[in-house]
Amino acid sequence: MTRPQPAGDRTLTPTAGQRFPDPAQWGQLLRSSQGAAMHPDALHRLVSRTAELLHQAQAEALLDTGSAAEAGALLVEAHFTDPDLLARAIGLLQAGGAGQPHSAELAGAFAAGWAEALRERTLQEQEAIRLAADTARREAERALRESEARFRALFESAAIGIGIGDVEGNILAVNKALQEIFGARPEDMQGRRVNDLVHPEDSPGVWEAYEELVSGKREHFSFDKPYYRQDGEVVWTHLTCSLIRDDDGTPVYQVAMLEDITDRYRLQERLRHQATHDPLTGLPNRSAFFERLEAVFDAPEPGARFGLCYVDLDGFKVVNDSLGHEMGDQLLAAVALRLESALRPLGHLVARLGGDEFVVLLEDCRGEQEAVAAAKTVLAALAKPVPIDGHRLAIGASVGVLERPVAATTPMAAVRAADLTLYRAKEEGRGRSSTRSATPAR
Repeated sequence: MTRPQPAGDRTLTPTAGQRFPDPAQWGQLLRSSQGAAMHPDALHRLVSRTAELLHQAQAEALLDTGSAAEAGALLVEAHFTDPDLLARAIGLLQAGGAGQPHSAELAGAFAAGWAEALRERTLQEQEAIRLAADTARREAERALRESEARFRALFESAAIGIGIGDVEGNILAVNKALQEIFGARPEDMQGRRVNDLVHPEDSPGVWEAYEELVSGKREHFSFDKPYYRQDGEVVWTHLTCSLIRDDDGTPVYQVAMLEDITDRYRLQERLRHQATHDPLTGLPNRSAFFERLEAVFDAPEPGARFGLCYVDLDGFKVVNDSLGHEMGDQLLAAVALRLESALRPLGHLVARLGGDEFVVLLEDCRGEQEAVAAAKTVLAALAKPVPIDGHRLAIGASVGVLERPVAATTPMAAVRAADLTLYRAKEEGRGRSSTRSATPAR
């Protein structure tokens, strides 16, 4: 569904028959951004190239996500990194949804390209920080050997958080910047053990790398790592941990350097969520569903099975046409909530494919009976009318059910088979499910 545009964005709404997006409107959006200052000729080339890529992405029957992603990446390369610009760009792309194929997928692919380019840029910045931290480590080693006073000055005045520990894991000293990151006093940190700073969301391998470091098997490592602050809040950091040896090469100290990246991490998580979730219902979108489905087929266990329930709402078009798109949007959101509430506790993924079509993915399915039970759960969840704005909207569904051994098919063949089963269910009448038992061709 296409939501009405806010009054301030009306000039950015494409009209029927326009190329999507319109280059003039696209250029107006980029010129109004505070994210970059460019020569007019350079800006013109950027507008033309990104608009061309977005048009190219829609030129084929199947959306060319690579071209859309490249357009997003080009904006980041030109320093258009303001999240507000991204939100307005997505709004412009989605505003042209009426009569335009793939508008939601186009916006998602564009946002994913923008986010990935920003991630790469962040990694480059982190690498520069790592190199600077390595330089600081070498300076710290020399300072420890040559002058305690010089080291203390460097340690206390550093803008990056620094902590020093012995190879047994005891924290010996922390600088002011590190105290601020943890919201702690020196006495809160000194005397604690590094192993006390474990967090449930630690990256895989971080503690294995730490054990190799303190045992002298490696010189340094870097990870993005969360910590609990003194007040219980979580802070995300870019951690670089280095080993200090004495003149004989024996490990004696470990030096940890931490940069607070909490704001950047949350922005990246928000962008990732926007790129993989439907903005109307909050459910995983088509892209996220296919990514999850393909993961099922990636090195499965012997005998692994899966199930699909393709769901199409009965009578949705009547509601949409008679009561309006806004009422239709509210109905879709309510249906999504019912499906999520009924199926998520069972461990099943519910995604919106577009329009009034939803899909349920059963990983590690125990057989056809479990898939049929999931379909019955869908029908039961939608059996009662949905109350919206004084109306009680009766909405049912038709469900196509597919259950297979993973080794017997492929992701695309499974989707086609489930779609055919859905059509059979609709032909048999509203509010029904149909199960496909024949093995689809690879």
